[in-house]
Amino acid sequence: MRRTARNRVLFVIISAVVIFALSLTLGNYLRAKVSALPPRADLPDDLLTGQLPADTSDASEISIMASYLPLTDLTDSAAIESLVESLTLGSREAVSLCLRDRAGEVHFRSTVAQNLTGGTPTELDLSLLLPALRNAGIYTSAVFGVTSFSAGDTAAYDLQHAFEISLAGEIGAAGVDELLLVGIPISVDTLDAVTAYITEIDAQLPDTVQLAVAVPPELVGAASGTVLCKQLSMHTDTIALDLRGLTPAKGQTFPDAAEALFADTSLYFSKYNMRVLLPQTDSTEFAELRQILELNGIRNWQVIN
Repeated sequence: MRRTARNRVLFVIISAVVIFALSLTLGNYLRAKVSALPPRADLPDDLLTGQLPADTSDASEISIMASYLPLTDLTDSAAIESLVESLTLGSREAVSLCLRDRAGEVHFRSTVAQNLTGGTPTELDLSLLLPALRNAGIYTSAVFGVTSFSAGDTAAYDLQHAFEISLAGEIGAAGVDELLLVGIPISVDTLDAVTAYITEIDAQLPDTVQLAVAVPPELVGAASGTVLCKQLSMHTDTIALDLRGLTPAKGQTFPDAAEALFADTSLYFSKYNMRVLLPQTDSTEFAELRQILELNGIRNWQVIN
């Protein structure tokens, strides 16, 4: 009994010595590590605040600042050459082209539109315009209004759907840098149909053409917005926030409403590098919107009509 008690005491003493030695060694190691760190002022802000960097795994690699390019009067090579020269002198690096508007009207000379709808072809020849812009190093984002989802019945939808798929393929083959789909009703209920549609469009585009899709302001304000944008990011290259659907509150200006929306949806911009689609407006309001974009660190925007 006495020997057993003596052994227990000896064991406790030895254990305490070992723990003390390990603690001393660990303390010296940690002090050496701390001494090797840069001064506190040199540490990144996210480490100082304890905040982790934003997840940008789904962020688009495309950032443009694209003004709206009217397509009227571009009837020949001379007019196009003059246009491209003025864009180059103005240091324009990207332009926004409305090739199909929200009403479904086509604004270029389209073989698909002529054959399938019998519409009167316009004067704009993409085979003249797009190579000239590309040679000048100007990025082209082609706005494409989607109307098939508003078709009245299944037969009308199928007909319009087939037309849009073929028309998108024609635009992609013409040599645009990007196809921007606008007017798609994105919700939890339509998600499967929308992703199937986007997948079909993407299959018609050359690998060199980026695919972008516009979302309305109410989507990023909804609880389902994060899930829907995550799904869209898996099928597109760029997600764009369409401010044409933004309605200011009573007594609020449009720029003020945009600024409030940016503050509420800042995580979308950091995660997806979301583009802002600006409506055409007067120079004063446009300058105010540009300033708000800059103050919010947004350098990915495009003007559409």
